[in-house]
Amino acid sequence: MAVAVVALIKEGGMNREQVASVCHRSTAWVKEQEEILNWPPDVKMAIHDGWLSVSAASNIALIEDDVHRRLLLSRAKENGGATARTTVTWLRAWRLSVSPQEVTRAKSLLRSRETPTAVGYKSCFVCEQEFCSDLAAFMPLCPDCVKGIGEARAKPESEDHLHNMGGIKH
Repeated sequence: MAVAVVALIKEGGMNREQVASVCHRSTAWVKEQEEILNWPPDVKMAIHDGWLSVSAASNIALIEDDVHRRLLLSRAKENGGATARTTVTWLRAWRLSVSPQEVTRAKSLLRSRETPTAVGYKSCFVCEQEFCSDLAAFMPLCPDCVKGIGEARAKPESEDHLHNMGGIKH
């Protein structure tokens, strides 16, 4: 659909309002269709193949880390798709996991055309131990709980305090 919408604008000489009228949709919908064409090819293919909705794909398309995005797409496909609610959670988790240094490094690697390693490392939120990001577990937490865990981690009362929070002191 996105290709047809853009064709109406570029080749058909129509503006967004005209295309929206012809398609019985809003101009915002037309703009969204135009933006889909800029999404990563793997996300567009998931929509085309029919196992991921546009609304779910819109969140995954914002994940700039190709390896992480492919992993999430693979998980979604194995489960017969994913809801927009699930993918927005994935997007939020990814945004929380990316440090400014990682973004800078990734951009410099892309500019220099080096091949980055496919496996990344993260620090455990509870004990701060480095581990392979492929082994990371996703656990949905509300903002208040994340804040509480962060505050508790910053001021442990004793050595077993982290263990009592569910973490293990390494």
